[in-house]
This record gives sequence, C-alpha cells and structure tokens, in this order.
Amino acid sequence: MSERLVSSRSVSAVRDRNRIVQIVTATHNTQVSNATNTRVDTGLTATITPRSASSKILVHIHQQDCAKDTNDTYGVLELHRGATNLFEISKFIGYTQSTATSNSGTISGIYEDSPATTNAVTYKTTIYSANNNARVYANANNGRSSMVLMEILP
Repeated sequence: MSERLVSSRSVSAVRDRNRIVQIVTATHNTQVSNATNTRVDTGLTATITPRSASSKILVHIHQQDCAKDTNDTYGVLELHRGATNLFEISKFIGYTQSTATSNSGTISGIYEDSPATTNAVTYKTTIYSANNNARVYANANNGRSSMVLMEILP
C-alpha cells in the first residue's frame, strides 16, 4: 500500500476550486403571450454580479406553462444574457403539425456561461411564435417560473 502525505495547503487549494460562491434566485408568475416572430421577454429575469472575471455562471431555468394557440406554429423559448442570445431552451413548444391548441407544460434547461466580467450580468428568457401566425404563451394561467444563477469559481 502506498501512502501519500497531503499538506493542508494542497487541501485548501482543492477545496477553493470549483465552489459555488453566490446564488441568485428569481421567480415570475404573470402570463405572457406573443403572436409574432419577434422575441418578447417572458418576465423571468435575474441579475448577478460575479466576484471574479474567471467565474462560470450556471443558469437553471424552469419556465412554467408554455403553450400555443390555434394555427400551425410552435413557440421558441430562449435564454439571453443582455442582448446576446445564449441558448435555445426549447424549440417546438406546442408543436402539433395542426391547428390544435397544445400545452407543453414546464420547459427546463441548464446553461453554463462564462461572462468574463465583474460587472452585473442580467439573464432573461424570451419567447416567440416561429410561424408568425398564432399566439404562444409562457406562464399560461399565471404559472410560477423560476431562474437560479450560481457563480462557480474555477
């Protein structure tokens, strides 16, 4: 059996890497709808100020009650940092290949971002109607959506 001595300094170095140093949560429960192919804010937004420019931000999104009305369309839900589109959380919300109304329920996603700043960073979700011909919803019936931001020091 081989033994290896580990100093308290090396233990501290390992402990201090990849640790969560900050958590921010946000919720939103007001219905938002959009019948165009222009992105509309869902109202779900959260802001975090990273402690280090090398930090990663882990973004957890749970968008409640996503749906589409009549006509052959589908909704697209996206995550943005400021004006930058980071991640298509879900495409084909309510897609039925018909005029049937459809509810996709809760759409969830996780994204790891590297904003490379110590300035405040705002994340938000948007939704739009892909075919520009029917209404799509987020928080239909005022469902409660949530976003959790976790800063991780490398």
